[in-house]
Amino acid sequence: MKVKLLSFIIILCALFLNCKKENEIAVNGSGTTPNPKPVAAVYGSRTVSFNQVDGVYSSDAAMADFGNVDTPFNAFGNGTISENALKIRIPKNTMSDTDPAPLGDGLRYNVDIEDGEEYELSFKVKFDANFKWSRGGKIGPGLVIGKGLSGCKPVINDGASARFMWYGTGNNTKETNVVYFQPYLYFADQTSDCGTTFSKKSVNLQKNKWYTLYMRVKANTGDNKDGAIVMKVDGVELYSNTSFRWTKTTSSDRLVKKMSFNVFRGGSSENWVSSTDDDVYFDDIKWTKL
Repeated sequence: MKVKLLSFIIILCALFLNCKKENEIAVNGSGTTPNPKPVAAVYGSRTVSFNQVDGVYSSDAAMADFGNVDTPFNAFGNGTISENALKIRIPKNTMSDTDPAPLGDGLRYNVDIEDGEEYELSFKVKFDANFKWSRGGKIGPGLVIGKGLSGCKPVINDGASARFMWYGTGNNTKETNVVYFQPYLYFADQTSDCGTTFSKKSVNLQKNKWYTLYMRVKANTGDNKDGAIVMKVDGVELYSNTSFRWTKTTSSDRLVKKMSFNVFRGGSSENWVSSTDDDVYFDDIKWTKL
């Protein structure tokens, strides 16, 4: 009886070890490590509408919607689903040049998309009825070319980006009714370390109103000025240039590679911050490889 029991225990141990091995892979011939998680999808065309149950917008939900997003994602809980839209809180007293801990300064992440010569991107955005404009900030999805460039860093030959921002003449103690969307581009020919707006302005913005923002980015070839940028607000052209030079490279770093998602108050002085938590809403985010 003891012999049979011992044999049964040995068989069980063998089965356990075999199952464990099947769930692990060898590393350099020694030791084991868990199987890697499957890589999230990378889309060339996608529409994201937030028809989900209200609550915190999790990493799993973002990957299901957008594909391969940066992690950690939404670590401070500033992104939530609210009434079939993505609501992003920009915490009070935050801006791009301050330490965001412990609440973060909004939401910032990148999404891997298929490398492409040309992309269209559009989305809907609405500022909450109680939103405090202050001086301005980055607003929503944009496109990243090559290695990307942002943050008032020196120009490089193999990276660029295209985003929108809202801008006004107010500050953290005095509001303004003069607020508008403008381009915010980084590219090889810019003359300043910070992004370029080309002095373009949309109509004055209103709170609690949906706007549709659109951009089309075409990569240039080599050192040629044969790229393009077109930006619109509610179908009205904000900025257009069809002889544009994003980069000066023949490598794949001249192509559109990522979609950025930036929502935060920009700047380096106190007039950019708000004394209140403020909410921005997004919906129907769509990108298309042309």
